[in-house]
Amino acid sequence: MDLEIVCSQYPIAKIITNYLTSMKDFNSLIGTSPQMKNFLVNCPVRKTFNTVDKTLIFERDNLKTNIEVDRNNIFISYNELNYTLDKLEEIFNEYDEEKFEHIKCITIQLYGSYFNYNENNRFLFGKHCAQFIDKLFERASNATTLEIINVHEIQSYIIKHLKSHKIQVLKKINVNELVQFGIKYSDSCCEIFENLKNLKKMELFVRNLDFYDIKLYKDMLIKIFQQLSTKSDNIINLYGEIRPKNFQNLKRLLKQAEDYNINISLNESFLCSKDFFDVVYKENLTYPVNNITSLTISIWDESIYQKSFRTLPFFTKLIKLKLHFRDQLFENIINKNLINFFSNNIDYAVFQKIEQIEEFHLIIQNCSIIYDINEYFNKSFELKDQLTNNICLLLGHKLKNLYLKGVPNLGNEISYHLSNKCPNLENIHLTVLNTISPKFIENMKKLKFISLQGLHKLNIPSNVNMFIIYPYNDNLNKEIFYLSNDKVHNFLNKSYGKNFKHFFRSHCKDFIKYIVLFDNILHWTTYLEHLDNY
Repeated sequence: MDLEIVCSQYPIAKIITNYLTSMKDFNSLIGTSPQMKNFLVNCPVRKTFNTVDKTLIFERDNLKTNIEVDRNNIFISYNELNYTLDKLEEIFNEYDEEKFEHIKCITIQLYGSYFNYNENNRFLFGKHCAQFIDKLFERASNATTLEIINVHEIQSYIIKHLKSHKIQVLKKINVNELVQFGIKYSDSCCEIFENLKNLKKMELFVRNLDFYDIKLYKDMLIKIFQQLSTKSDNIINLYGEIRPKNFQNLKRLLKQAEDYNINISLNESFLCSKDFFDVVYKENLTYPVNNITSLTISIWDESIYQKSFRTLPFFTKLIKLKLHFRDQLFENIINKNLINFFSNNIDYAVFQKIEQIEEFHLIIQNCSIIYDINEYFNKSFELKDQLTNNICLLLGHKLKNLYLKGVPNLGNEISYHLSNKCPNLENIHLTVLNTISPKFIENMKKLKFISLQGLHKLNIPSNVNMFIIYPYNDNLNKEIFYLSNDKVHNFLNKSYGKNFKHFFRSHCKDFIKYIVLFDNILHWTTYLEHLDNY
């Protein structure tokens, strides 16, 4: 009997879709004909999967200087066991596709030091590792991000040999290593990224900019800027530490990025420091911040809060703002009895700037050991609720993505403001410590996506087409872990008042990592973007 005729029978089509081992197989099947696609896309897909660990650890192999590096003496730690490159490739080749297709980012950790390697062995190590990574990206069909974490200089030797056109994002790139590699190989160092044709985003770790005056370093940066400038959605994410003596060099670097239309993101306390905001404030007409589209600010005392907020209006192209409030700030406010601190430090210019933000992250630390007096930790929740209200009520009509993490409570006042003053809100990520109003998102008419930490009760509107839940690792998690896909799917649809057609859940050992409920099976990979937000 013709397969199309078989799949035209709904009960049979449903059984077939749920017995396919991977979504790649599903895509292949619906691609055979328009009729097959019509039969299968309306069948509910309900799957449980266990992915491979996205983090692979390269163990230091302690080679003697007279032994040549090859694929049999480079070891990788995986699931607490060590394997050679060839052996791990062999193991991965035996895995089903579904173990890899839910991976967005591949992380490589290089432990130990490679200073005892001669240059030949460094090149061989880099070449073999790069070949292995390229093959990983072939297996992980939806992976686009590579993160390389290491302490000593071996990173550049790997990057030089990478060829995968699937790599779009490189994370944790150490600028110091690039400089050292460039000094040794000045004739070819500027081409280190040239094989990564689809690269559009880079995360650069900067410790200092003393070496900015070295022509070779500037040439390397220009080459990076030139390569990324061909992508309209390019971004360079800078993090690390820059001291006041290097602010003029940072100014030159930002100006160079501006010349190539590179979007810049600055991150955390060592870059977004009080001294940095002072310089921007004093030199607001000449300091090149026009291409800074994203800021992540760690706020741990009153001064950094005040200085960063008064400077925000100078960042004319800022569309993404992450504010990370530390418990040191709340302890100081309680000690000094600054009851209205947050509301007293927001003026009209700041209001106008935050109103223009398209993506906003409010992250609140909740660490009791920071407080010298235990009672102050409990008292801090009232301040944190006040802060959440004050900040959220500034958000405006351009807001599309909202992340609220570590907030104690979310009530109807914030809900009303977001529903009425932020009509373009499409994606919301919620991590709430205590309570959230069941009606919090009920009237958000353009909302498409929700991410929720914990099984809080929420009335989900019909316009939402994807919902990710991260259940707490508690008794309820363990109870639903052993339920069938159909039972969990029906339980969640009933609990949240929205009948999502499709259902994924990811398991790790004996607990559920996350659950995905969604409507359109053809757009299932969308959830990966939300899991690994850059």
